[in-house]
Amino acid sequence: MSETTTARPGTGDLGSSALLRRIAVTLGALVLVRLGSQIPLPALSESILDRLAALAASDPLGRMGADRVSILCLGLMPALNAALVAELLLLSAWMRAKVEASPRARSNVRAAVVAGSLCFAAIQGYGIATAIAMMDGALAGPGAGFVAVVTATAVAATALLLWLADTVTRFGLGRGFWVLFTAPLAASFLSDAARLYQGQDLLLEAGQADALLVAAFAIAAIALVVLLVRASPSPASRDQLLWPPILAVTAAGWTALPAALAMEPGSIGQLEALSPMAPRPLAALLILVPLVTVLRARAIWLADETAGSRGGASGLGLATPTSTRFLDTPAFRHALIVSAAMLAILVGGRFLQASIAMPLSFDGSTLILLTLVATDVMRRR
Repeated sequence: MSETTTARPGTGDLGSSALLRRIAVTLGALVLVRLGSQIPLPALSESILDRLAALAASDPLGRMGADRVSILCLGLMPALNAALVAELLLLSAWMRAKVEASPRARSNVRAAVVAGSLCFAAIQGYGIATAIAMMDGALAGPGAGFVAVVTATAVAATALLLWLADTVTRFGLGRGFWVLFTAPLAASFLSDAARLYQGQDLLLEAGQADALLVAAFAIAAIALVVLLVRASPSPASRDQLLWPPILAVTAAGWTALPAALAMEPGSIGQLEALSPMAPRPLAALLILVPLVTVLRARAIWLADETAGSRGGASGLGLATPTSTRFLDTPAFRHALIVSAAMLAILVGGRFLQASIAMPLSFDGSTLILLTLVATDVMRRR
């Protein structure tokens, strides 16, 4: 769901000490997260840590390492899962009207998201601990209590990350959750961009032509998102660029899992079912992006109508005349434009991934997310 912040003095003053403090708070939080990602889970054996170190040294893409079994290995994924559930529920116009009409209801939703985050962390932490405990030689000693300790560690780590995210939101740059969530994605993107520039990306074996195509796609996608941000006058309308693609991509990914799990691991059929252009997730994406975008815009519009705000600027920041249908409003037209733009970026990225093995950090959803977070940081500085 949307993350709200109070107004902060001195925004936009590049020479102010307030801005320097906000930068320091944000960098401090990022450093703490980076340090935490280097602390391994308790009771792991030296052999598994050595194997991870060897994988990290031999991985040219830098995708493997000790952070896979660190105390922060879950990152903010439990919180994202809880927020996705909340956003899914808020697609209901009745539910959104209830939440928007009461500060207490908004506070209750935020508390529910935090509680849900900790629950998801416990479930995911338990799963990781159980899988590690079943590996030969993974534990340094007897495994009694290992699952409970790792589960508790996952919950505590998620609580710490949520506190850091809230601190960045209040005293740092941008919305803390998204700043911390996208930091690893931004690092991967910059690393892959440097490899493309130097012609060293191992995934693009066809050479310079493919690298130029990837660069052109990235530039066009970023430019399109920036234009949409500039055309979105309110935080609610800018969130329309964020949540519908995330919800749609997540749901589309789930549609591929049943068929993939029913096939032999590593088989050609399983790889085809999980490919970027697999028919089932692609069809789901084409349906869900416009559906979720329009439903979310309609829920916000109806919530405004219920609250009696018709005739002025809606929550989307788009003027709406009285006594009109949603299909005749600027909010509906804005939703259609956003849907078309998001689909162009998402499907274009999937096509390039399937045809020339484009780096994962250049896929459409990552470019959308990174651009939105960057523009939000600049807007809130």
